[in-house]
Amino acid sequence: MNREIELLKKENTPENVIEHSKAVCAEAMKIASNFDNVDCDLIQKMLSFKHEERPTTDEIIQVCETLLARKKTGYQGDLAKVKERGNVNDTEAKECAKIAESVYDKAALKEPTITNDVIQSAEGAGAKMYGLDFRMKQPTSMAGKIASDSKDDGVSFDQAGAGIKDAIRYTAVIPEDKFTDGYNQIKSSMEKKGYTEVRCKNFYDLYAKGESAQKAVQSVYKDKDGQYFEFQFHTPNSQGAKELNHPLYEEQRAKTTSVARAKELNDIMTRIGKNVSDPKGVMSIKSHK
Repeated sequence: MNREIELLKKENTPENVIEHSKAVCAEAMKIASNFDNVDCDLIQKMLSFKHEERPTTDEIIQVCETLLARKKTGYQGDLAKVKERGNVNDTEAKECAKIAESVYDKAALKEPTITNDVIQSAEGAGAKMYGLDFRMKQPTSMAGKIASDSKDDGVSFDQAGAGIKDAIRYTAVIPEDKFTDGYNQIKSSMEKKGYTEVRCKNFYDLYAKGESAQKAVQSVYKDKDGQYFEFQFHTPNSQGAKELNHPLYEEQRAKTTSVARAKELNDIMTRIGKNVSDPKGVMSIKSHK
């Protein structure tokens, strides 16, 4: 974002100011999502660029430079989230935050190319991308996952960081009557572009076996350089169910949730999933890892 800010400071023409402001604000939103007390409304207003509401260039620069200053601390102002999810102390949380930022920065270099290829493949199969603005998993969230995975799996923080496969993640929504063909078309297109599907979980099949409360197909791909990313496939109904289930899932996985409450939440999510019909031929999509 430093480069975009410097360009913005030098520009005088309205058209270029708007162009560079949008670039700055897009990066700012990625950083801002890691903090609880950031004026995201102002950043959103920057991105909307309604003539009567557009912030001044100085306002944009001030907010974004403040965010950059906080980023340099390794998101330490929000380590409470990391400590809570991973049940770790201050020193461990800072270590996880540092590892997470490294994972994020590495993935961010590959993201533009991967995103372009994913969009082309999805659109070619008649799918629509969902939640594309949130395709990068934020460092605070990754740090929490690193802390939690390290404790749960009995591995080092570095090993847990190396195991993150969803630093970049995508969701394609495919019409129910075209879902299975759409998934196969996207997979074929991605393989032609040089990507490999290294893992696939067919949650429709797992749901039928009583092993999952959700319905979707979730894949992990990697590019030729070994950068992993997650690719989820939903119908409109399954995506809607996922949105309904999300707060229930977050409560279920919380360390403070009792076993009895976790089971109750799983039962609710399972009932929601029951209202999602299975696309024709979806069981032909085989899970693998």
